[in-house]
Formats: sequence, C-alpha cells, structure tokens
Amino acid sequence: MELLINLLERKNLCFRSFHAICGDFLDEIAKGDSTNLERFQARRQGLLNVLEQLEFEITHYLASFDAEPGLLDALMTGEVRTKVNMLFREKDALVKEILDLDLQILQHIDRIKNDTIQKLQSVQTGRRTLGAYRSPIEKVESAEGAKIVDHKA
Repeated sequence: MELLINLLERKNLCFRSFHAICGDFLDEIAKGDSTNLERFQARRQGLLNVLEQLEFEITHYLASFDAEPGLLDALMTGEVRTKVNMLFREKDALVKEILDLDLQILQHIDRIKNDTIQKLQSVQTGRRTLGAYRSPIEKVESAEGAKIVDHKA
C-alpha cells in the first residue's frame, strides 16, 4: 500500500504544479501578455504526460490484486483508507481549481482574439478608405495621360 500512497502523492504533486503554472499564466495573460503561450502549453503537456504515466502505474498496481480479490481489502487498513481518501479529496479540489483557472485563461484568450479581430477590421476599413481616395487620383492621372483633361481651361 505504500507504493499506492506514493503514486497518489506524486500525482497530486503534478496537479499542484499544473495549478501553479496555470495561475502564473493567468496572471500574465490577464495583463495582456501572451508571449509565453507556447511555453505554457509545452509545460502543461509535459505534466499531462506524467499524469498519464502515473495513472497507468496506479491502474497496473491495483490490477495486480485481481488474482486475489480479498487481498486488497485486507491491506487497506483504516490508516491507509484515511490517507487514500485524503489524497483523493486533495486531487478533486485541485482539479476543480485548475478547471476554474482554465476557464479564466480561455476568457482572456477570447478577449485577446476579439481585440485582434477588431484591429484587423479597423486596418481593413482604413485600407478601403485609403483606396477610395486613391481611385479618383488614378482616374484623373489616367485622364490627363489620355489628353481628356484640358490644362488650358
């Protein structure tokens, strides 16, 4: 059971790290700084890979008791059950907080995306306006070149 507790503690450590990097990135993106987005994504993916491996190890460890169904219950003393339940509650709280942080991060990313779209639309409108001013000049120059406009008049 010591191995199970160790694996669960390592898993919660990963969730705490995950929570910390989400909190740090939220602070950055709330200020409009998204320069570390790729680094943030890479760190998250690395932690997800470790969490996946830990989950595999936990599942494999528990599957080893399938041959003797009563053995797992016999090894789960009151102290072990209490520790495992505490670790599960901690994990659940961390996951809930991480999801909340992710929602906030997504809201900031959506805001930045909308701001970028508005800027692009503004640039496009400016180009159209500028193009409207250029068009008559080009027509006048074209007319002058074709000797339609009489400069003596």
